[in-house]
Amino acid sequence: MILLTLGLGLALSRPLPAESDPTPLTMPHLAGASPSAAFSTVSANSGEADPGDALTDAEGRLRQAMAAGAGNESGTAATLELARLEYADGRAAEALADLEAADAWPREGVQQPEWLYWRGQSRLALKQWTPAEHDLGQLAALWPNDPHAGAARLGAADCEAALGEDASAAVSYNSLAVDGGPFAAQALYGLGTLYQGQGRLAEARQAYQRLRTGYPASFEAQAVPARLAEIEVLAPLQARSQARAGGRRGRWSVQVGAYSKLRWAEALARPLRRHHFRVKVLKKNVDGRLLYLVQVGPYGSRPAAAAAAQILQSREKLPFNLVEE
Repeated sequence: MILLTLGLGLALSRPLPAESDPTPLTMPHLAGASPSAAFSTVSANSGEADPGDALTDAEGRLRQAMAAGAGNESGTAATLELARLEYADGRAAEALADLEAADAWPREGVQQPEWLYWRGQSRLALKQWTPAEHDLGQLAALWPNDPHAGAARLGAADCEAALGEDASAAVSYNSLAVDGGPFAAQALYGLGTLYQGQGRLAEARQAYQRLRTGYPASFEAQAVPARLAEIEVLAPLQARSQARAGGRRGRWSVQVGAYSKLRWAEALARPLRRHHFRVKVLKKNVDGRLLYLVQVGPYGSRPAAAAAAQILQSREKLPFNLVEE
């Protein structure tokens, strides 16, 4: 099976900055995360004409309430409200810092799922995939009827995909799509891009068509024609590679980097995994030097690996070598 990258399609719904870009991810599908809603609430309460001034005033009052209620439920409530405002203002790092500073404070009733939701979404926006998946998955499992449960399920699925947990991500996306709730369109798009990245083009086409038919007015449906066009171009390439009999049989990988430090190798591997490539980092002694090799694959034949390498080179602008295992 040929592994295909998502190309620019993923950026049409949930942008992924470069690994060195500290800007938090924009997550337009998050429930309750509209900055305009937060600003209008603050403006109404404060009477200020400038939303920025109103937000600053509201944050000041909430920090005073946090200090006055430190260690009890009122302080927790103020912390949650402050985190919501900070997140809506695009300051996920500040929201997470405030939540973690008050993590030991007691939480009553709906405060616990709210806490998990905003901490999980802040971590997701900051690309902290594993802890975000834990928070959002826990919320969805323990409070399935919570107003934020649908967004939490989608966020957890996004984390699974980013971590390379493709099988779990596919199940999560498909479950949301079958439920038909407000996050079904995003889930179908995620499912399609996941399958496309795995080279499962027929299944990717089916997911995109379900999205276009079931949710034609959704934002994600606007990207479907481009994704289907990609599949029409890539499907013959995949078929020719699989049918080609001239290559040697075995297990082949595409090597895209070799580094003396593990952190450099992982810096290359992480964005490739987010694009659903199967990436491994191997520790190997080469001519007396310890190197960390970044490889994509394996594939069942040299032609299949060569076809994947062409996609890596054209889409990701990466040099490559074909290696036999």
